[in-house]
Amino acid sequence: MGRNKKEPKVLGSSLLILGLLILGLVGAEVGCLLWNSNGDGIADGGETYNYHIDPNSPNHVLAYLIEKGESLDFDGMISESELPRLGDLDSEPKVLKETEEIGESKMSSEEIEIPNSFPLDKYTPFGYLDNPFHCAILRRSGVIRSVPPMGFGFWARDLPWPYAATGFPRVPNYLSLLHLSISVDGEVFHESEDFSKRNVELYSSYHTKNMMSYDWEYRGICVSAKYSLIGENSIICILEIENTTENSTEIIIHATNIYGYPSLRYWGCDGLVSYHSRAVDAAVSKVWAYGDVFLLGADRESICYKATPYRNTWEEWVRNNDLSSNNGKSVTFRTAESIYSMMSYKLNLDPGSKDTVILTLTRGKNELFVTREFRNVISNVFKLLNSKLSEDERFYRDAALLTGNWPERWKHGWIYDLETIRMNIRPPIGIYKHPWDAMQVHTPRVVLGETALDCMCLSYADMELAKEVIYGTFADAPMPNVPCSREDGSVNMICAGGKECGTAPIWGLPFHVIRSIYLRSKDREWIEKLYPYLKRYVEWWFDNRTDEEGWFHAACSWESGQDASKRFLAPSSEPGAPAEFVRTVDIEAAMANA
Repeated sequence: MGRNKKEPKVLGSSLLILGLLILGLVGAEVGCLLWNSNGDGIADGGETYNYHIDPNSPNHVLAYLIEKGESLDFDGMISESELPRLGDLDSEPKVLKETEEIGESKMSSEEIEIPNSFPLDKYTPFGYLDNPFHCAILRRSGVIRSVPPMGFGFWARDLPWPYAATGFPRVPNYLSLLHLSISVDGEVFHESEDFSKRNVELYSSYHTKNMMSYDWEYRGICVSAKYSLIGENSIICILEIENTTENSTEIIIHATNIYGYPSLRYWGCDGLVSYHSRAVDAAVSKVWAYGDVFLLGADRESICYKATPYRNTWEEWVRNNDLSSNNGKSVTFRTAESIYSMMSYKLNLDPGSKDTVILTLTRGKNELFVTREFRNVISNVFKLLNSKLSEDERFYRDAALLTGNWPERWKHGWIYDLETIRMNIRPPIGIYKHPWDAMQVHTPRVVLGETALDCMCLSYADMELAKEVIYGTFADAPMPNVPCSREDGSVNMICAGGKECGTAPIWGLPFHVIRSIYLRSKDREWIEKLYPYLKRYVEWWFDNRTDEEGWFHAACSWESGQDASKRFLAPSSEPGAPAEFVRTVDIEAAMANA
């Protein structure tokens, strides 16, 4: 589609310097979200999520369709023979009148509406997609993370770095990845090295929390794989391929669900099984006896399906463009830690033509649910995706951006930091009745200092949201000092002396941030509503964090925001040890500013 060019706002030099300083501090805490150059690492996870169909909840596509009037019967299980075959759907979804039925040659008449306001460029081909349903305790849904070189997956287990290696049990826990391999006239792009050895630049032209693309061109064949999370349970890939040459080209697409790798064995975690569902022409992967069910399929018929527990076998299939099929595979975790379920598709592109394939990796608690979810996503994919992209359009319409002769890495870094902040703003859940800042996506928690830093940056793109987050941080806090907390009301910064702490006013400078936002917005109603909570916060510090002579102190180094700083560690080397003996001149200054 053509894009109407719009000149973004340009930051003044003083604002830019302030913003960069703040973003540098943000990066120190949420750097685990900043997109890296190698995509290494494994997964996060958590608590079992509930698949009760609530018409008033947007937690998945089925609920969305129920809201729109779809008739869906969930009484009892049905066998594969009772499910409709490809092309047998007897009616179009009410929410999308122009979408054709699922079956052969079933392309939708709709298309992706790329926001005009987002600055398309060559961003790093690594990152995360937002899963707004994931939180630390009540709903450990898992994070959605890139899979090199062209995939995405559900990372629903611990990750091997701070804040992600939580030890919080998730049953079931796993990785379930969608890996994409593409053959262009017999030349296979399967690993990152396949791009580098052919001098093919792999980049992401669109890089937000709602959609990330993988883009590249090889000998006149232009490829764009656009990923998004639809609802809580479906990773979609809209794969667009265009032949700009004067010759016909054969494209083979190998889509693989790699499922397994539990970090914590649980009851029922006995083995893995994969087989082909003729009902929807898709690969079905399960943990037996108990685990989440995954379905990998597309909006068109496949040319083959096969499964193996062996990585070498899978790679041979891809490298050789093996188009044979098998009957699936069942293994135990004693003999294999994962299973590879591969679906293959063929495109024949005439000169000057292009084609689009819609792939989806959908999860659920049973095969009936996952089959119906898959069908609904495939049928409504453009409507659902464009609804998410409209959020990007609104955000970047007002966002301050770097333009002109700034180095490309600076421009890109600005986008990465904005998207990191956007992804950390979570929807209300548990004790949080307003949008809240999670500090980092893997194991979200509210920390006043990080919230202040994030909202300072956010206010230069979405002032109203920044004000709402700051207000909710104080209004929803379990105590006046805004202790570090999670959505279930638990506090998670208890010092060795037993005091339940939040961050001091020196960390993140919340009063400075609030003053800056008020002076720029002139929103008297907001500041009047917030003022009683600010007053309670200051009074709490006077009552609980001053000594006999009136000097302010922090209960421990954590509360200061200067974790393990040497000034707080004598006579103990423990960062959580009591530190009332330190008279903190910086807290004095912050309180004077408040």
